[in-house]
Order: sequence, then C-alpha cells, then structure tokens
Amino acid sequence: MTIFLDAVSYNVSNVNTREKLGGLLMTNEEIKVYSKEQINLPKKEGIFLRLKNTEMCEIAEYIIVFLLSRLKFLGGLSPLGLAYFTAVFPTQKRTFGIFFACIGVIAGGFGIDSLKYMGAVTIVSAFSIFLKEELKNKKLIYSLIASGSLFANGFIYVAFDGFLVYDILFLSLEAILAFFAYFAFDRSVELLRTVRERNLFEAEETVSLLILCSALILSLRTLPYCEGLAHIASISLLLLLAYSSGVQASGAGGILLGLVNAIDSPLASQTVSIYALCGFFCGLFKNKGKWAVALSFFLSNALFMIYFNSSMDRLLTVGYIGVATMMLFSLNDGFIQKFGKITDPKDDYLLSPTERLKEVLTDKISASGEAFSELSEIFGKIIETKISPELCDIDRVYDKVYRGVCKTCSMNKFCWQKKANDTYDCLGKMYDMMRARGYAIEIDAPKHFKEYCINFSEFLRVLNLEYEKFRINQMWAGKIIESRKLLSGQFGCISGVLGKIKKDIGSNFSQTVRLERKITAALDKKGIVVGNVCVLNNSGYEVTMTKNSCEGNLECSKVMAAVISEVLEVPMLRVNRKCSGDVCRLKFCEQTRFKIETGSGYIKKSAEERSGDNFSCMYLDDGRFLIVMSDGMGSGKKANAKSSLTVSLIKKLMLAGFDEETAVKLINSILISADSKEIFATVDVCIINLYTGTAQFIKSGASSSFIKSKDGLKEIKSSSLPAGVMSETKNDMELHNLSGGDYIVLATDGTHEALLEGERSIKDLVGAFTGETPQQLVDGIMSYSLASQNKGIKDDMTVFCVKISEVM
Repeated sequence: MTIFLDAVSYNVSNVNTREKLGGLLMTNEEIKVYSKEQINLPKKEGIFLRLKNTEMCEIAEYIIVFLLSRLKFLGGLSPLGLAYFTAVFPTQKRTFGIFFACIGVIAGGFGIDSLKYMGAVTIVSAFSIFLKEELKNKKLIYSLIASGSLFANGFIYVAFDGFLVYDILFLSLEAILAFFAYFAFDRSVELLRTVRERNLFEAEETVSLLILCSALILSLRTLPYCEGLAHIASISLLLLLAYSSGVQASGAGGILLGLVNAIDSPLASQTVSIYALCGFFCGLFKNKGKWAVALSFFLSNALFMIYFNSSMDRLLTVGYIGVATMMLFSLNDGFIQKFGKITDPKDDYLLSPTERLKEVLTDKISASGEAFSELSEIFGKIIETKISPELCDIDRVYDKVYRGVCKTCSMNKFCWQKKANDTYDCLGKMYDMMRARGYAIEIDAPKHFKEYCINFSEFLRVLNLEYEKFRINQMWAGKIIESRKLLSGQFGCISGVLGKIKKDIGSNFSQTVRLERKITAALDKKGIVVGNVCVLNNSGYEVTMTKNSCEGNLECSKVMAAVISEVLEVPMLRVNRKCSGDVCRLKFCEQTRFKIETGSGYIKKSAEERSGDNFSCMYLDDGRFLIVMSDGMGSGKKANAKSSLTVSLIKKLMLAGFDEETAVKLINSILISADSKEIFATVDVCIINLYTGTAQFIKSGASSSFIKSKDGLKEIKSSSLPAGVMSETKNDMELHNLSGGDYIVLATDGTHEALLEGERSIKDLVGAFTGETPQQLVDGIMSYSLASQNKGIKDDMTVFCVKISEVM
C-alpha cells in the first residue's frame, strides 16, 4: 500500500513557478529591487544650486507665466496666467514662478484687481507646499483650487464695490475659464520638458501645445507695438504646421489662430477668414516643399486682399509673410520633423484594425485547431467498418423462415393457411424465449406444433439463423442512431465555439486604440519604446506588447506595470514574459479581487500501480480559475486512462474557447464513441471567477462537493450519470457566490465511502475544520479515510481543496 499526498499551494517567490501558474503578484526579488530604487532616488537640489544650472525650459516657463499673467482680454478677463502657474508650480516647484506671475500681473496694469490675481497665486502656492503629498497627482483638485481662489478673491472685491449681477456673472466666467485653461495647459507643460527625449506623442498634447501657442500670440498682441510681431508668429506657426503636418493640422491651426488674432480686432471676420483659408490652401502643398507652402499662403492672402477691397493690406502685409517665410527656411529638418511628430502623431507603432483582427482570429483558430486535432486522433483509433444495417421487424424473420423451409413443404397449406393463427402464436412464444436467451431450443416450441411440423429440426435451425441476423441488424441500427446523436451534439458544440469567435471578430476594437496610444506614449515618456500594443477588455483589462529585451533588469515589472496601471486606472501586473533573442513579448492583466491557495491529496487502491482518479487546475485568460476532477470506472491503468483523457480534454477545450457546459457534453460523446467497452468516468468541474467571486459547479456523476464559509456549510450534489453512459445526459449545474476565507472541497466517491465505513462523513470533517490552509484540511480528510480502511484500500481516494482570499 502506497500513500501520496500532494500540496499544490502556489508559492509566488519563484518567478518561473509564478509565471507557469499564472500568478498575478510581484516576486520578492522584484519588490526588493523596486524598493532599493525608491530609496536611492536623487535628492532635490536647493534653490541656489538650481539657479546655477537653470535649464532652458525653466526660463521658457518663467517667460510664459509672465506673458500670460499680464494678458487681459474680453474686457478685463485674465485667467490664463493663474491656470498656467497652477499647471507648472505643483509639479515643478518653481519658486521663482510666483515672482514672475506677480510681476506679470503688475505689468498688466490691473490696478486694484492685481490683488485678486496675486492672492489666487498665493493660495495655489500654499496648497501646493503644505499639502503636496495629499494633493499629489490630483489635477482636478488643483484646477478647482485655482478657479475657486480666483472666484473667492474676486468676490471680496465685488462685495466691497457693491453687488451687481453683471460682476458676479463676469467673475464666474473668469473662474470657469481658469478651470478649463488649467487642463488645456497641463499636457503642454509636461510636453515642453520631455520633448527632446521623446518620439511619440498623444493628440491631447498636440491640442494643448497649440492652445498654449495661441495664448502666447494673444499676449504678444497686447504688448505695445507688437501686433505685427503677433502676426509674424502666427504666420510662421501656420507655415510650419502646413509643411510638417499637412492640410488637417494647418486648417485647424488657421481657424484657431484666426480666432486669437480676431479678439479686439476691428476686422474680426476678415481675420478669421484669411487665416482659416490661407492655412487650408498652404497645407495642400505640403509635399511640394517649403517654397510651395510659402507661395500658396502669399497668393491666397493676395486673392483675399483683392476680394475685401484691399482692407486686408494692413492686416497681413507682404513684410509679415516675408519674415515668416525666412523663419521657416531657417529651421533645420530635425526640428521640423520633431514638430511634425507632435502635431501629426502617427499610429505606425500600433496594429491596424485588420492586423488586430487577424491576430485575434489566428489565436482563436489555432487553439480550436489543437482541440479538434486531439479529437481527430481519438476518432482515428475507432475501427472504420462500413456496415449498412437494415431496420428490420420480426415479421421479416418469419417470412425468411417460410421461404427457406416451409414454402416447399407438403404441410405448407395446413401450417400457414388452415392453422395460420396457431403457427403465429407458436412463433411468438419462441420469439420471447429467443429475446431472453438469444436463441431458441426444441423445448421452447409448443408440443402440438412439433407434432404436425414434419421439418421441425430444419425449421428451428433456420429460425435461429435468421433471428441472429435480425438481432445483429438491430444492434447496428441502434449504433448508427446513437452515432448520429453524438455527431449532432458535437456539431452543435462546434457551432457554439464558432459563434463565440464571430462575436470576438465583431467586437469594436476602435475603443481600445486610444488606450493603446496613451500606454505607448506614457511608456515613451519613461524612455521605454514598445511595439504591437494591444488592449483587450473582457472581464478585465489585458495588455500585450513587444519590446527590446532589458537583459534581466525586470523593467517590465518595476516600471511598465506601474505606468500601465496609471493609464488604465486599475492595478495591472505582468503575468507572462516570453523572450526570444533581443525581443520580449509581454502580457499584463488586471489584478484580480481574489487569489487562490490550493491543497490536494490522493491514495490509490491497494495492489494497483496507478490511481483511477485524476485532477488538475489552471488559470484561464479571462481571470477564472479552473478545477477538474475525474474518477474512471474501476481502478488501475484503464480507469486512469479514461479519467486522464477526460481531464486533459476539458482543459484543452476550455483554453480553445469552449464554454464549460459544452466541453463536458463533448467529453460525454467522446467517451461513448471512443471505446466499445463500458468504461465510464465522472466529471467534476469547478470554475471560480477571481474578479466577481462566483463559483460555477458542473457535475456528471460526480460525488458531492462542499463550500465552507462563515455562514455555514453548503453541499453541492449530483444526480446525473457519469460521462460515457448515455448520449443524452443532463449535467448538474449550480452557481454560488464566494467571499474571502471560503473553502471549496472536491472529492471522489472512494473518499466518501471510506469515511462512511469509519462512521464519519466528509461533510462532518469539513464543517469541523478550524485550520488555516487548505492542505491542512486535505491532510485531515485523508488521514481519517486511511484510518477507516483496516482491510486495505478498497477504492482510489482523491481530495482537492481551494481557499479563496481577497487581495484588494
């Protein structure tokens, strides 16, 4: 007698084990490296040291905050300086930014209103300094602080000056503009600081940068004698957009710049028209070179000057266009190329919708092909004997006996005409005996029938011969009908899988393109270049991508998982990494709500080399955990082969995309058709959704399972037959909700019967369990089972236990 006790508790301290089992946690090695990096972060430099190493972007930020702070438009609104200051100061801690913001306000000549804006700057600075950790990355709160402080300071002024509805509405408009301007400037602030190191950009960054440029041009127009300089800057920016990005960017930029230059302009409609149309036309000649772009702008402007009766001559002069053209030619190709990437981001690093569809189809069909290949091998082992049976009735047997024996007999008319009813009654009695025994003998015939039948011995021989043929025909006819039912069920299963594939093909992948771009751009900001990014969202987010190998630095777990988590706003963990040469294919999955700990044990029957029971477990791609247990009929090698086949095929079918009920039905049809001998196998399936905490049980002839929770003990029973008994079986299915700390116990009938012999039940043992780990529960059950078998192990015994714990 040999006893085997296996613990299948998943220890995530080993990277390979964790990846093999699909675990969703960081390893101890990764945590140590990550913690070390956090401890060794460089300390922030002091103010005086920073002044010695002032970067160009810092100087640009001071100039921008000064220009925007002094900007006043639409009758006295000045929210842009505060919005830009709020976007810069909390993240960069620009102490001198406060000084430049206040100087800008004073230079704007706001008078007593200067206190309103300087007070708002002070309030934002105070929140950023004293609540920096609490408000970290809280952009919405910072925007509310900026707009709220501006409204509060202005309200005090309005209160002293006298409440007017106009003043309140004007102040509310200014606060709203400050709120939205913060988000408009926020992306451009980060872009300006990282533009040199980056190669990929997001559309939101492009819009933010154009809005910032437009605001600066508007500020230039308010400077004395700088209206012409604003037009030169606008034309230069428009020519650059046209040459680097084409008609879409230049057309949109023309409208935006036209609106900016039209503010407080006596020729507002003409200004918007000329910028919009000139931007459109010059963008059409992007591929013709710089001269073509500049010349098309000049000619478009000249035509509109004629149309507006030369009223545009004092708006966009030849001198403005000439200076802007010179500036365009002075820019090097590297700068223009970089600018083009910002203003016209491409999707070259992403899979096209067609390629994405092809990849999904390939994966699905490949998995299905493997499953059907397995089925093909099984059916290939079946003897392909072509037999064409007839569906016969017993009257045809009687007819053949008559034609073979009685037709030429001299007593023909007496037996089959005069005594026809009596003859048929005698044959009926013999038929009953043939059905029971398989053939008829002399004593089965009535005595009077044997007396008047002169060829009874030949009659009995032919009757047995024809009945044997009839019985064989009936058997084969039944098998054909059974096979047709099996094929019908299998085709139905295949139809269901193809339906799921069709559903996947019809999914709207365009919704994930934006997320893929954001992830790629976010990783690029960290200096990580990736390709073939694909985001799927079924039960949870799943992200796959390729990147150059980090040579074992675990960059994918330390940095990439955190970046992807921030973009998707859910915790993501790397669950798979396949590196080939210098390229790694990575897979990240959304962290599940629950985690799994398992324990198992089995004892084989005495005097047998193998156990007839088999079980297995694995993580599925959609965040579910599969447990399969099967008990082959009897024990030993043959029973083991049946149960092993059952467990293996269910796993393959589930991975191929079959739903659990369809997989069990297919297994039933396979076991019926794959072997002529009556060897059956129970099917016990439990699938736990680690996102929702639901457990689905599917049983086909399996023993009871149990759920132990704080609310008590639940028993999941089965009333169906094992797989392979009948072609049409109805499996038992139940759905239960789980919570942290619950245990699930699956066991074969050998365990149940062994415990009952010892006057204990597995239900009692599970209910009385007070330990912590599932392996302790399994060990206790197996110990009691073994102790109850005094005369040797009568049947294979197997127990599998799962503990569910919450991780967040």
